Amino acid sequence: MTPRRRSLRRQFHQFFLALLLALSLLTVLSTAGTLVVYYRATVADRTDEVRRRFETALRETADSLLNRTRILSDIARIEAMGLDARPVREIQVQTLGWLKRDGLRVNGRGDRAYWERHGLQAGAIQRAFSGVPTAQLYLVETGAPVLLGATPLEGPDGVHEVVVTTLPLDQEWLEILALRAGGEVALFGINGEFYSSSLTRTAALQKTSPEVLAAGDGGTVQVDGVRYALRAFPLHVGQRRFGSYAVLWPVDELLALSARLAMWPLGAVAVALTLFFVLYRRVISATTDEIDALTAWAREFSPDDPRPPPDLARVEELGVLSQAFTGLVQDLDGALEEVAVKNLALADANATLAARVDAKTRELEEQRRLLDSVLSGMSQAVFLLEADHRVSYANPAARELFGDADGEELYALCCSEAAALPRETEVVRLGRTFLVSLTPLGSGGRLIWVAQDVTLRRTLEQQLQQSQRLESVGRLAGGVAHDFNNVLGAIVPCVDILRRRTSDQKSLSYLETIESAAGRAADVVRQLLTFSRSGEFRPLPLELNAAVAGALKLLRPGLKGVVLEWLPGTGVPLVRADETQIQQVVINVAINAVDAMEGKGTLQVATEVTPEGWALLAIEDTGPGIAEYQREKIFDPFFTTKAPGKGTGLGLSIVYGVVERHGGRVRVATPRGSGARFEIELPPMGRDDAGSRVPAVSRGTVLLVDDEPLLLDGLAEALAGAGYQVLACASGAEALEQFGRSIGAIDAAVIDLRMPRMSGVQVARALRGRRPTLPVVFMSGFVDEHRDELRAFGDVPLLPKPFAPSQLVQVLQTIFHTA
Repeated sequence: MTPRRRSLRRQFHQFFLALLLALSLLTVLSTAGTLVVYYRATVADRTDEVRRRFETALRETADSLLNRTRILSDIARIEAMGLDARPVREIQVQTLGWLKRDGLRVNGRGDRAYWERHGLQAGAIQRAFSGVPTAQLYLVETGAPVLLGATPLEGPDGVHEVVVTTLPLDQEWLEILALRAGGEVALFGINGEFYSSSLTRTAALQKTSPEVLAAGDGGTVQVDGVRYALRAFPLHVGQRRFGSYAVLWPVDELLALSARLAMWPLGAVAVALTLFFVLYRRVISATTDEIDALTAWAREFSPDDPRPPPDLARVEELGVLSQAFTGLVQDLDGALEEVAVKNLALADANATLAARVDAKTRELEEQRRLLDSVLSGMSQAVFLLEADHRVSYANPAARELFGDADGEELYALCCSEAAALPRETEVVRLGRTFLVSLTPLGSGGRLIWVAQDVTLRRTLEQQLQQSQRLESVGRLAGGVAHDFNNVLGAIVPCVDILRRRTSDQKSLSYLETIESAAGRAADVVRQLLTFSRSGEFRPLPLELNAAVAGALKLLRPGLKGVVLEWLPGTGVPLVRADETQIQQVVINVAINAVDAMEGKGTLQVATEVTPEGWALLAIEDTGPGIAEYQREKIFDPFFTTKAPGKGTGLGLSIVYGVVERHGGRVRVATPRGSGARFEIELPPMGRDDAGSRVPAVSRGTVLLVDDEPLLLDGLAEALAGAGYQVLACASGAEALEQFGRSIGAIDAAVIDLRMPRMSGVQVARALRGRRPTLPVVFMSGFVDEHRDELRAFGDVPLLPKPFAPSQLVQVLQTIFHTA
């Protein structure tokens, strides 16, 4: 049975309809799935963001409450000791004002019996009696939650009283916290009982079951006609779980946001389907119409009455067929007999020739694909120039780098007509450097033109050369600094000695002038050494205003007419940072700003305190500013908007690395006027970074070693005036000889690091070899060249020259106190 045939047009239409229905169904299903996924992702993102902000705000509130309670406890301790409390009275008034402003209440101070009578049995109070200041959540007798802070009031015999302050966690407080967190918040107890909420009406929240709170992802709840998505989290203050808190977000807002996000893929699919339908119908109509015409001609064709086929021009392949059929019809009568005679021989010849042609074609095609693959994968630009310098081939890299380049122009870039080939040269085009080679191809005058981008290589070579020059300058600066600091180190002790020996006011004023000039000279040396150091990261407690002011001293000579405004803030917290790297940050950003303003404008440098207590450094200029499309790249290495040779593109990437290494943040802000503003935030120094003062203790015998006679004499007399016995030595060999004679009487050694024949570290090792427990203090006018030796020797005090004799005395007192 012959199968039923269908027309090509009908098959196309049926296939297209089925495909359209399948794609529409798939679009509906994917849209619904996308909406569900976006809704869940939106709920998770919003509630997680609110949770992080709420927990941060609660933790900061507890820390603030405990710190303010500590202040009251410290003031009470001063009063209990019978000391004059008037200097701290203003602090007490300010602290009480803070408490009142923030809605906190001072419960007072008292012993255990006092707090038992007042019904406060919180564990925080018991821990405070054991000497541990504590903040915790607590339920008062009315069942309302409060945040309680308790700090011990220590006396000579221990803790007898505790100072307590509380903060009610009521609706007003939660409303403020909810504004900071960006969502609604509710508090629940361990067993699911409702405490308080930032919402005004809470009847529905009071019915929330413990199972919903325990489930973590929660569900939905309707409050005052509004449905909220609810997620619950455990509530901790310190190590103790207090209960749960729930984050609520309006479901309608979440659904609206999810729907907006889901509309994008739906719209894209709809547009794609529409375009597909238009293109598909266009192709089908063009193809099927001409196929129908050709089919009708074929059905009616007769050798007895041959008619030419229709003229088909819309579809190329069908037009070719139509023209071929026309030729066949015209030659049909004359060719039938000839074809019949030669058909057999021609068939054999055609078979043999076709096999050989196919084999050769495959071979040539394979070679062509291999060559094209090799040239397409090359990063170098490759052009094939004919004898008349016309471009006959260009690989993808060549089209990307040079576009539709002219052959004559390419040839002229490399050499002149009289130049010998092959030839290689460097050319600069569109701000990039290329290594270009021109090589003959065969003897027909064709040329291979190859260009390799060497911009990055040349930039790195220039940076390496610049780095080597800076290293040489740094070494020279280090040597000069050592000798100069030795001279200053001799001046400072002598000034100190002369001050103690004279009471003439005019002479004292001259001595102050000398000491001030020596200090300024030492500052200049330290600033020069800032750029000769190897980059070792040494974070220390740092006053940001002082570090920035030091950097601006170096910057002022190169301002080129730019007005500098320095606005140091008050109350800026100490930060733990490497002063050299912080000054490098200031100078890098400021130099970029000065270059942008081209010698005219205002550069403003300011410090202040952020709302979260961090130190903020802001550098703002009145230049042309930074374009939006460049902001996301300005911290990338080697990215620069300056002309070639005017910048390396490393300044801001170094700034970003230094700030990130210090745990800080850097961002680019748009000022109210024109220009650019860089804001650098550094975390404040923690309590554990603060040092403790060491009391003055007994004197001893000090071995003092330095090859600078003036410094040696000045320090020896200053130490003797402070009550120490001094054995002064001008070299390492003399120090070892003196130590051998007085090995049991020497209590500490103060040694200069840089001395001829034997360095300070070598002398210290020799002394420690004879007496391993001998305390050692190093001093130097330039430390960098000895860093590796010092690190290998161990942790010992180091005094950079010049220094006041009182500093050395304080270090010796610390050593003797520890011993």
